[in-house]
Amino acid sequence: MWCKRCQQDAPGIANGEGGMACARCGSTVRTSPTAAGEKRSADEMAALASAALADDAPTTDTWQLDAELTEAERLLAAFSPLAVPADASLVIASQAARTHRFDPEVKRRDELEKPPAIGGFVAWILLLAGTMALVCGGVLIGWSLYAGRAALWNLGLPILLAGQAGLLLGVVLQLVRIWQNHRAAAERLAAVDRQLGDLEQTTTLLGNTYGAGSSTFFAHLAEGASPHLLLADLKGQMDLLAMKMSGK
Repeated sequence: MWCKRCQQDAPGIANGEGGMACARCGSTVRTSPTAAGEKRSADEMAALASAALADDAPTTDTWQLDAELTEAERLLAAFSPLAVPADASLVIASQAARTHRFDPEVKRRDELEKPPAIGGFVAWILLLAGTMALVCGGVLIGWSLYAGRAALWNLGLPILLAGQAGLLLGVVLQLVRIWQNHRAAAERLAAVDRQLGDLEQTTTLLGNTYGAGSSTFFAHLAEGASPHLLLADLKGQMDLLAMKMSGK
């Protein structure tokens, strides 16, 4: 390569500007049009790539759509035939049995609220002792009036008053015990009613598992049924659809 500054042939090296420089003096000898064009083309390609990346950047609508698609896939996976056991009735029956099992805490609470036997025993003792003291005091007072003995009056009056107090206290305790028995019986009846309602709901769930399709769902929807019952209707319909699709 001929260098104008060195006035001789010198080996050329490529510089950073896309041209050729002299290896001895470092002056630029000439700029390669091809290299310049390639550099310009590379810059244009980089600009186009940046614009394409800017256009492909995810927007808020894209993120929202992705979130909705993810939620739809999750729901489809939850209600897919692969997620439903073969015998759906046994699964619902077991779930209902676990859900509506008699709670030991309720049983323990009923046992704690049951009136203690010692309370009834004390009430009967007070009633018996009060009645005996009342009768004894009355007899002593009557005898003192009949015989004119003031000592019997002084002895019979305190016994009579103590008998009345004991009798009144025994009656109050007995009334409290009767009220407690009535409340315990009402709570037991309410518990039985709840268990009957749970049994009816379980039977309805089992019947809706292989029930009459969408008519059951719309009937319960018109009646204002609970969301759990409506969900059971939909699950039963999806189970039927899965069984029909697997049969085909």
